[in-house]
Amino acid sequence: MPKSRVTDSFVKHYLPRESSYIIFEYQRHEQTCMVAIYASTNDEGLCYRFIDKGFEPEDFIEQHEDGAKYPVSCRQLKSHLVTRQVQHSNQVTACSDYRTIIQNLPHNKGQDMRQLIARYSFCQGSSGQRLKDIEKIITGMFMRSTDFADLREMLVNCIDENRESIALELQMETLDNWYKEYRAYLQVEQERPK
Repeated sequence: MPKSRVTDSFVKHYLPRESSYIIFEYQRHEQTCMVAIYASTNDEGLCYRFIDKGFEPEDFIEQHEDGAKYPVSCRQLKSHLVTRQVQHSNQVTACSDYRTIIQNLPHNKGQDMRQLIARYSFCQGSSGQRLKDIEKIITGMFMRSTDFADLREMLVNCIDENRESIALELQMETLDNWYKEYRAYLQVEQERPK
């Protein structure tokens, strides 16, 4: 959301309570994962926790002895997941680390980071492809301002990193379908009330 429309910080606006979460579920290889994003307890930033399964409401709701159901506080999320025997990462507190994990970016943070990348990266582990600069394109799509320079920069980075192993295996039909889907998206966006 553009800053001009919001007076609160992102955290206070979208994650006002300890039980407020933003959850992204994604598919990698043959595994469904999710990442729960929540406010840090000092209200200054975001925390990220990767979870080895798809979204289920029960992972974020606890039932008390009186039978009432309550949202799980971010302070209790780890113990709640342990009780439910759900595999998960430790809390990640830096956006740069979250980006490194999900995009499989180069780092010098040791074995723990390599294991998180292998387990949760949107790409194929620490030796797979990288998604460097993808956030510029995604942000541009949402803000309707992606330009060719961003696309070109991402492609050049991908080609430069993978000079030895570039193999384009796209078929014309796939490209044609992408183009049709994009045009349909633009048409729907034009008809959306503003």
